[in-house]
Amino acid sequence: MLPYRERLAFDQRRKAYEQITQRRPDLIPFIVERHNKRDTPALDKEKFLLPHDITMAQLKYVIKKRISPFNKAQALFLFVKGSVPTSTSTAQQVKSAYQDEDGFVYVTYALENTFG
Repeated sequence: MLPYRERLAFDQRRKAYEQITQRRPDLIPFIVERHNKRDTPALDKEKFLLPHDITMAQLKYVIKKRISPFNKAQALFLFVKGSVPTSTSTAQQVKSAYQDEDGFVYVTYALENTFG
């Protein structure tokens, strides 16, 4: 499946962002996609509406629960515009630092064998 940015034109993405924020101004729209690794399973959805105060560690937990089956010998890493946000960063802090021109915050995730 193509990444969200490649499937939709900028105007479509911007319109989708505006519709979401009009309906739910209390939540931040994130696009969560897998990193370009074949062994990383895809999620069943890519759009997430996150509360302002959720941390990246909590987002990792949500993603782990949505990956089926999740191998406990692997670690989950989140990337935003090529950098790794700290686990204690809130969604609002990540949005302030990394929000895309279309309004969404794009996060990619990858699994790595680290525990054995």
